[in-house]
Amino acid sequence: MKNLFKLKIEKALKTAPQKKALVSASGNLTWEELYSFAEKTSAVIQNIFYSSEYVPLLFLNPFQFTLAVYSIWFAGKTPVPLNPTAGGEELINILEKLKTGKIISDLQDEREFFSAGNEVILWDKLHEIKAEKSTLKSFSETAVVIFTSGSTGIPKGVPITFSNLNANINSILKKVNLTEADSWLASLPFFHIGGFAIIWRALALGSTLFLPDSFTSKEIIKVINEFRPSAFSVVSTTLIAMLDSVSPYENIKTVFAGGGPVSGGLMKSAIDKGFPVYKVYGSTETVSMVTVLTPEDFSLAPESAGKPFDGITIKIENPDYNGVGEVCVKGSQIASSYLDESGTNLTEDGFLRTGDLGFFDNKGFLNIAGRKSEFIISGGENINLNKIKKALLELDEVQDAEAVGIPNDKWGEMLCAAIVPSVKTNYEEIKKSLEGKLSNFEIPKKIIFTNEIPRTPLGKPKQTEIKKLFFR
Repeated sequence: MKNLFKLKIEKALKTAPQKKALVSASGNLTWEELYSFAEKTSAVIQNIFYSSEYVPLLFLNPFQFTLAVYSIWFAGKTPVPLNPTAGGEELINILEKLKTGKIISDLQDEREFFSAGNEVILWDKLHEIKAEKSTLKSFSETAVVIFTSGSTGIPKGVPITFSNLNANINSILKKVNLTEADSWLASLPFFHIGGFAIIWRALALGSTLFLPDSFTSKEIIKVINEFRPSAFSVVSTTLIAMLDSVSPYENIKTVFAGGGPVSGGLMKSAIDKGFPVYKVYGSTETVSMVTVLTPEDFSLAPESAGKPFDGITIKIENPDYNGVGEVCVKGSQIASSYLDESGTNLTEDGFLRTGDLGFFDNKGFLNIAGRKSEFIISGGENINLNKIKKALLELDEVQDAEAVGIPNDKWGEMLCAAIVPSVKTNYEEIKKSLEGKLSNFEIPKKIIFTNEIPRTPLGKPKQTEIKKLFFR
């Protein structure tokens, strides 16, 4: 069977060679130009990564990143997008898992990673490297490896195949009438599956992909107003900003809202204004969205995560007396394993355990009751609460601490911290002390100073009582 990537790009090339494939402030390419560029660049990548299947990417520019992905796919290898705000130690650990000391990047940095014996190939210097024309005859079936943190905070690589991605877009097409005449906006960071999958969706349909200069809400809104894409994805923070900055337009077909909790009130405001908002739920391992709450179904279950897409089966494992149990998912888009690990978090009958708690109501809508692990999703970012707690306890001015997520319309869940200080301090001093230790999105938005953290006799935090501290 021919590689899905080759099938899709050759179809786009044959159908509309002069149609715009990529459009951004950094440059525009037709399908013919993209094909030619990627094919040529693939020979250089094959030469550099001759002994490695994986090609790590550390990019800030979305247009250049997308060119790199196409070139890597043409080279028969697998791109691994990394978070450009990640710490050096995390990047080093990931490269060790990938068994490569090389990385392609469009930025220079002084972090520890760049002085740890790893080779950084700058994107703008790549074409100075001489390489013979590619003679590749086989392609990797793994489209991308996305790293996500597990319950221990140790990054886990999730290999995602072209078939996984294709099953996802095929499910979407059964809910939303999107064709090659429509356009997509890359509106989420590419090191998240929700962002990376958009590259494939545009390619699968032969549609134009619009690319912003960055993934800030301000830049996303600017590109929406300029190019008016047919489909894009947003987190709560961007959707809120859109309500005041974007007016619905004729060719807009779908706004996928997810990456964390999206309140019914926010979705109603967007729908009332005329936006076709589809609330979705999914994860890295489920290869993006597996349930959807459509605008038509919204009034039936406004706070739910919707119903499973066609091809997706969801069951609730070990439900309690209220029907709440772990959400488990099965379908052809679900990733089958973790990188270099013997198995996945699967049930005996092949369902993926998501780590989320939920239940189905009597109308068949899935409701997410909370997260089983010590993670929250805030503004589309997965945050390990134990990691935040550890960073706080390492500060001289902190005697005891716990991190929690508080429901919030803007962030989905707002990262907060309860702290028992060892000396007189304030929020700004704590924030400054955490800078450099944590990514910006991992610094608590709100801190409560208290004399004691509510705990059980065994020393475990009483999450409900801690959260009450923020509502006094």
